[in-house]
Amino acid sequence: MEQWVESTTREILNPLGTEATFTKITNNKVKSVMNRTLLQEESTEPEITSLFTYGFMRGILLSAFPKGELLVGSTMAQGAPMTELIFKTKATEEEKAERERVKSFFATTMKE
Repeated sequence: MEQWVESTTREILNPLGTEATFTKITNNKVKSVMNRTLLQEESTEPEITSLFTYGFMRGILLSAFPKGELLVGSTMAQGAPMTELIFKTKATEEEKAERERVKSFFATTMKE
């Protein structure tokens, strides 16, 4: 996981102008706070920004860890100043089900 975080940051996030702080790195879990993305700075729609960030980061994670899942601690769509993501290399069924709650949250938020 640590090698994945380092290469993802260096090769994908930094060139896109994304600043993220990764903490609590273990073999199965990494916590991250996305504190700057160009999309967040240029967008007036935090829901779309958060949804895109979630989908983009989930895709990157699953390309490396197909049994994983991306969990959301907080997003700009919830009024948070930054997006907190939790990357899991091997997700439980409950964590996989969390994806549906996240999708529902974004769908509801964007309708408002």
